[in-house]
Amino acid sequence: MAWELTPTPVGAAQGEGLVAALTFDDGPNGADTAELLDFLSDRGIRAVFAVVGSQIQARGVDGHSGAELLRRIVDEGHVLCNHSTGFADMGEYSAEEVRADLARNLEIIRSVVPDVVVPFWRAPNGSWGLRARWRSSWACSRST
Repeated sequence: MAWELTPTPVGAAQGEGLVAALTFDDGPNGADTAELLDFLSDRGIRAVFAVVGSQIQARGVDGHSGAELLRRIVDEGHVLCNHSTGFADMGEYSAEEVRADLARNLEIIRSVVPDVVVPFWRAPNGSWGLRARWRSSWACSRST
């Protein structure tokens, strides 16, 4: 499976027949993510998980550390989306500040799952703010 940058944001799920893109944001998040992964596994469903660095680094109070859950997400064949290091509102960030945060979050992700492909980025809260003119340069989609 090859991935490449594109200036066009992803607007539709890929597949044949009736398809839907399931995305889950702001995790991994302890027992909730573990239960969700069980549900998806039982039904043979793959999804996209938009992960936050601080959640990945969380120890977990319910027996599920963020790192363990991230490994499970990847091991079970789900796709990752970079969702920032700490879910800050990036609406006023410069392109360089956004790039630095995305690079740092990718470092956090790859410290747990070194070779994983992270083909998507979603702005926290969907906040493109005043910098909307450069947002499309960060979108990714699957190449054909």
